[in-house]
Amino acid sequence: MAGERYTVTRLHATGGIGRVWLARDGSLGRDVALKDLRPERAENPAVWGRFLREAQITGQLEHPGIVPVYELGRRDDGQPFYTMRFVRGRTLREAVAAYHQKRERRELGALDLRELLTAFIGVCNAIAYAHSKGFVHRDLKPANVVLGEFGEVMVLDWGLAKEVGSTPEVPTESLAASHRRASTDSGSQTLEGQILGTPAYMAPEQADGRLSDIDARTDVYGLGAILYEVLTGKPPFGGATT
Repeated sequence: MAGERYTVTRLHATGGIGRVWLARDGSLGRDVALKDLRPERAENPAVWGRFLREAQITGQLEHPGIVPVYELGRRDDGQPFYTMRFVRGRTLREAVAAYHQKRERRELGALDLRELLTAFIGVCNAIAYAHSKGFVHRDLKPANVVLGEFGEVMVLDWGLAKEVGSTPEVPTESLAASHRRASTDSGSQTLEGQILGTPAYMAPEQADGRLSDIDARTDVYGLGAILYEVLTGKPPFGGATT
C-alpha cells in the first residue's frame, strides 16, 4: 500500500477526508498510524492540499501533547500518505461519557473528575504551544483528543489548522503541485464565508464564516466547549441539523 516499508494491518478510523490505518513499519519494527485519503476524495485538488497541510503543520508542532509525524510520502499509485505515532487508548469523548455514566450510578471515585481535568490541562498546554508557533487548530472537541494507556494526552486531527496571518489557503507546493497542477483552481481556496469546524463546538466567528476573524481566541472558545462537556456530559450546543 505504501511501498515495501509499511504493511497495513487494519482500518482504525475514517474521517471527513482521510482514513487512518494501523500499519507495521518493517524498517523499525514498530506499529504506526498511517493516514491516507479516502478514495472518493482522492481526486479533489483542494482535499489534497488540506491533507498535505495537515501533515506538514502537525510535523512542525513538536510537543508531547501533539502526535508526532514520522514520514510524509506517496504510495505507488501517487496518492499521498503520512505516518505518525499510533496512540493506544480512548478519546476524551469516550472518557467523559464513561465518567458521567458512573456519576449517574453514583460510582464515582474521589479522583475521577481530577483525572479528566488533568487531561484537559494537557490539551490546554498543547494548544498554547501551537499558538506560540502561530497555528490555530480550529476543530477542538473531545473526539479529537486521545488519552493513552500510560497517561498520554494527545491532540489529533490538525486538518483544519491554520497559520494566523497567513495568505489564503491553497494546496501546498510539493506533492500536491507535482501531481495535481489543477490545484491552482479557485476551488482549492478556503474563501471567506465558508464554515469550517464542528457546529456544536464552534466559536461565533466560525459559525458565521468570518475566517479573517479567526485567531487564538477561537481555540480558547473551543477549549471552553471541551470543558463544558467534561463538566456536563454534553456539548454546549445540540440540534437535529447543522
